[in-house]
Amino acid sequence: MTRDAWLTCTDPALMLNFLGDRAGDRKLRLFVCAWGRDVWRHLSDERSRDAVLTAERFADGEATLADLLAAHRDAADAVQEIPLVLGGRHGKGVKSRKGTGTSKSAAEVARYAADPAWDARTAARAVAWKKGATRYALSNHLRDIFTPFRSAVLDPAWLTSTVLAMARYAYDSGDSSAVPILADALQDAGCGDEDVLTHCRDESAHVRGCWVLDAILGND
Repeated sequence: MTRDAWLTCTDPALMLNFLGDRAGDRKLRLFVCAWGRDVWRHLSDERSRDAVLTAERFADGEATLADLLAAHRDAADAVQEIPLVLGGRHGKGVKSRKGTGTSKSAAEVARYAADPAWDARTAARAVAWKKGATRYALSNHLRDIFTPFRSAVLDPAWLTSTVLAMARYAYDSGDSSAVPILADALQDAGCGDEDVLTHCRDESAHVRGCWVLDAILGND
């Protein structure tokens, strides 16, 4: 895959296969957590939401493997307990109550988030059959988190107290609207890196694991 192809690709499975072993565990975990945040409103079971939250904390070293395993087990139970009655034409699944199909799919995403075996290959399989807006969103998340065609290291001179504080706020709060403002602070600090400034000013959502925020904050 070329750099231009990466920047325009809307096939998240292809992107994940391209990343392969270069995609670290933390960033892959945060990728699926970003997906979990996308479907948050459809997570009707607290165990599903807890799985996403625990996975985020695990990725950042704030939860143990035991915590992740417990969250994964509970999230798997939550998926199983969402009923889907078989019937209808050609034996297709029929929703047993409003929103069941969507809720079940969302709960699966939460289960993925806490899966201790989550890796690039597993992620590619999980996204392979997604279509439309989901594919587009997941592709943007991958571009936000991974930067395979350049180093993510930034000039230490750009990391002023203002830049650090704004990056920390954006990361902890999940407030994407702060990231374009961060671009101005970086520019004021002397940053002329167009990749960095353009990425910060991109209107797509910036999630936990965003490569610019990680580079500023020193996250692996």
